[in-house]
Amino acid sequence: MAQDSDTGEKTEEPTGKKLSEAVTKGNIARSMDINTVALLAVALLLLSQLGAGIWESLQSYLTHIFRDLGVLRISSNSVQGYLGEFLQIASVNIIPFMLGVMFVGLLVSGTQTKFQLTAGAVSWNLSKFNPINGIKKIFSWKSWGEFLINFIKLSVIVALIFNVVWEVMGHPVFHHQSYLAQVIAFIAEAALSLLKKVLAAMIIIAAIDYAYQWWRTRDGLKMSSKDVKDEQKNQDGDPHLKGEQRKRRMGVMQRTIWDEVPEADVVVTNPTQLAVALKYDRERMKSPKIVAKGARYNALLIREIAEKNGVPLVENKPLAQMLYKFGRTGKEIPFQLFSAVAEILAYVYRTNRFRYFKQGREVPA
Repeated sequence: MAQDSDTGEKTEEPTGKKLSEAVTKGNIARSMDINTVALLAVALLLLSQLGAGIWESLQSYLTHIFRDLGVLRISSNSVQGYLGEFLQIASVNIIPFMLGVMFVGLLVSGTQTKFQLTAGAVSWNLSKFNPINGIKKIFSWKSWGEFLINFIKLSVIVALIFNVVWEVMGHPVFHHQSYLAQVIAFIAEAALSLLKKVLAAMIIIAAIDYAYQWWRTRDGLKMSSKDVKDEQKNQDGDPHLKGEQRKRRMGVMQRTIWDEVPEADVVVTNPTQLAVALKYDRERMKSPKIVAKGARYNALLIREIAEKNGVPLVENKPLAQMLYKFGRTGKEIPFQLFSAVAEILAYVYRTNRFRYFKQGREVPA
């Protein structure tokens, strides 16, 4: 581990913060083959549902054109008429098909990128136009690996196409006299068969490609031991700075103790581990207030200041623990503790009348 820190070797898994930053920058594992699979699947589904209707509409349109071919006169009106008829067929059959495919493509792509549009992913980087960097990328292991994967994908698809075409060319429909409609129907059926085979192959390829992309992205986000320590330090703060802040807080707390404890009515103790100073002025306060509290050293300090100033000390372990845990300095005590505190204050008022007399304070009834 020490060696990793010295050499900067990235062997540590990325932290949650590192992964979040990667998502923000658009550095996410994604596979274009998953988009291809989704598009093929939706196209196949829509063709199986809408294909017959699309074909019948186009067949009727083409029959109408070829029937009038001998007497067809080309004019602006006839062209507009045929074009309007084609656009009507397209709006009813072809456009919904294309919109469905586009919607699924955007949905799958957004799912992979968690629907985040990041400026970092599309920002200009002049180093990308550096020819030296381009040559290095071409001959890098990463480029060769991607080339090999793409070559395998292309080979599989070409092999499937060749296999289907070979079967189609050997079909009797091409070796005997057949109607054009029969040939077109057979070709459409063969195209659907080819789509199914390509889809099955692409599902396997997409799964492998996504696993590879995930591993490559994760490996690229690995951190060195020094990176992890620096990130932890940035999150938690510099230990030296935290020490200084702790000292300042302790100083503020001790100044509060020196200022407030002499004016307190009673100090509830644990007896030595905890100390909570309480004050109650029925003319200014609705209920008793915690003016100071402390543990260990600060508890001893509160006790010493209270003894020097004649503030009564009352040992009550459960109450001291509850006041210290749930009470806040400068705030009124929790209402659940009113009864217990009232009993202690009543005892203090009965036994310390002379102290209030010397201070010129009225003893609460």
